[in-house]
Amino acid sequence: MVSIYDVFYIIGTKGEIKVHDIVGYLNKSKEEYQNIFNNILILEKQGYVKRDRAIKIVHNEKSGKLFNLISFCMNNGINYNLMFKKNMLEF
Repeated sequence: MVSIYDVFYIIGTKGEIKVHDIVGYLNKSKEEYQNIFNNILILEKQGYVKRDRAIKIVHNEKSGKLFNLISFCMNNGINYNLMFKKNMLEF
């Protein structure tokens, strides 16, 4: 299952991108398209991305901090999806 953080990181590293390209970069099947699109809608609602002809990151402090945190996890072999689980955040 693709998380919103996976989708956000792909958009952040690739720049303006279309949904079907995100599916390809994540090596997912076409059946995952709707799940990825739903994640984009969540990210848009939270103010991290903007949809136009392509999806792009909204450059603000909030999205910058999230991108830096995910990048840190990726560079240090930490699973950011586990780190952002509700139980872990409460810890």
